[in-house]
Amino acid sequence: MESDKSVADYQIVGTAAGAAGDAQSPSNPEAYSRDVLWARMDDEISPEEVEAALDGEDRPRIVDIRSPGEFARGHIPGSENVPFGELPDRIGEFADADHIVTVCPHGKASVQAARLIGSYEGTTDARVESMAGGLEAWEGDLESDADADSSEAPESPF
Repeated sequence: MESDKSVADYQIVGTAAGAAGDAQSPSNPEAYSRDVLWARMDDEISPEEVEAALDGEDRPRIVDIRSPGEFARGHIPGSENVPFGELPDRIGEFADADHIVTVCPHGKASVQAARLIGSYEGTTDARVESMAGGLEAWEGDLESDADADSSEAPESPF
């Protein structure tokens, strides 16, 4: 399947020369792309669209990037917990996914997680999105693990 992405669909995360911004202009994408490390994310998706997609036939993989303790206290039903710090080591788990939605508390860190997942060669054909507003904006049901300790302090690195 051929990608319909353009240079504008990617964020520069670094270059062969060092930090982002050190590369030449994207006016010549062929020359530019040799030296730039790209991170792709398709878009943000609203919580309402996520909820509707969960009820549909082509259910997305919901990747909650919070700590295991936070995830256990409440998460979108059917979501999987891949803490942000583990994401680089576990990115291969998403190779066969068609649609991935990343989730975090406020919708900021999940944008970075979506870009990281989108940069993986195994997700080239996948639709990778971040849920806008994070769990703070989620109005749907949450499920929690029975053994979640509510007295435990939050473990958020953000």
